Amino acid sequence: MRTTFWGIVVSVMLPVSLYAQSGNINNTLGTGGSFKVKSAASDSLFVVKENGSVGIGTDSPGEKLDLNGNLNVRGTITINSATRYYSIAGAELQPWNNTSFSYQKGAEAVNGLISAETIVFYVPVHLPHGVTITIINVFVLDSDAIQEMTVELRRSNLVIATGSSSGSPGSTTITMSDLSETVNNYNYSYVLRVVWTTSANPLQLQFQRALITYSVNNPAP
Repeated sequence: MRTTFWGIVVSVMLPVSLYAQSGNINNTLGTGGSFKVKSAASDSLFVVKENGSVGIGTDSPGEKLDLNGNLNVRGTITINSATRYYSIAGAELQPWNNTSFSYQKGAEAVNGLISAETIVFYVPVHLPHGVTITIINVFVLDSDAIQEMTVELRRSNLVIATGSSSGSPGSTTITMSDLSETVNNYNYSYVLRVVWTTSANPLQLQFQRALITYSVNNPAP
C-alpha cells in the first residue's frame, strides 16, 4: 500500500492491516511485513520491522534501534548500570614526590632492593568522569610477618579508601570494598598510593597489580 501526504510517501509492505482506533493508527504486521516511511529522495527514512526492530536511515536494522546518521540528544540518556574494570600493572608505578629508594620492576611485580627502606609509589587513576568506583583489589606478595603493604586511593590530597596486606605467607589480596566514589574529573585528580617498608629480605613484599571495579550508569567515553 502506498499513500502520499504532503510530498512524503508512506509505504506499507504487505501483509499488513491498518486501522484507526481511539485516535491511534494500529498496525498488525504479518510474516515478513514492515511499516516504512520514505520520501522521493530516500527509500529508508524510517522502518519498523515485524520483529520490532526500528531503522532510521536504513531499511535493514540490525539492532532493536539502528540509526544510520548522527544523533543529537538534548536530554539525559539513562542506561542500565554496567560493571567495568580498570587494571593497573606494577610497571606503571612511579616514585612518590621524587622519593629516593632502590627498587626493581619485573615482568609481573615490583619490589624493593635494600632492607629497612621505605618504599612509596603512586600511579594516576584515569577513569571516565561520572562513573562510580565500587571495589579496589590489589594483588601483592606478602611473606613478611611484620611489615605490611598499605594502599590508598586519593582524591587530590584526600584519602578516600585504604587497605593493608595481612602478612600471611604468599600471594594475598588487599580489598577495599563497599565503595561509592563518583569520579569527578572536573574538580579532582585521582591516584593510587602504595607504601611499604622493606624487610631483611626485600623480596618478601611485592606489588603485583591492582584492579578497580566501577559501575557506569550513563554513557561514558
